[in-house]
Amino acid sequence: MTVRIALPQDAAAIAQVHIAAWQVAYRGLLPDSLLDNLSLSQRTLEWQEILASNSGQTLVYTQARETYVEIVGFATIGQCRDADLAQERVGEVYALYLRPACWGKGYGATLFAAAVERLQAQGYPLITLWVLDGNQRAMRFYQAAGFHADGRTQEETLPGGSNVREVRYRCMLTIAV
Repeated sequence: MTVRIALPQDAAAIAQVHIAAWQVAYRGLLPDSLLDNLSLSQRTLEWQEILASNSGQTLVYTQARETYVEIVGFATIGQCRDADLAQERVGEVYALYLRPACWGKGYGATLFAAAVERLQAQGYPLITLWVLDGNQRAMRFYQAAGFHADGRTQEETLPGGSNVREVRYRCMLTIAV
């Protein structure tokens, strides 16, 4: 298993992971109609655009198979997008998803640690992320990694008009000088 920077040709594999993770992790939290109608071609196009513009800020976790290398997860990181933290040096984990078959095996912890280390190396002393309210599995995962809810929430409108609430988590890092 290897964590590396995503390449443009990884877009379709990342899209597959993204959709599979959403369909399992968010079942019961998001409308079934939304989850059942996620488009692989549309998500691939979105990932092609992201990978063309984010300059190495997407990491993939790969696993060697007999005849190919499979992407089992991805993380996307960068500068925090939250207006209330705009004046501070804050990094953000925008997304962290694994194939559901890989959950609970330590792959997520390895990928998340690589993402946090990359943000730390970029000089971010504080890292934030947003979790879908009610996603207890993710909340436990981030808490185990030393993150805590900071009391900030936001509402987001999804395609189809569904509103969801997200909870912000944060962690202060030690920056080596």
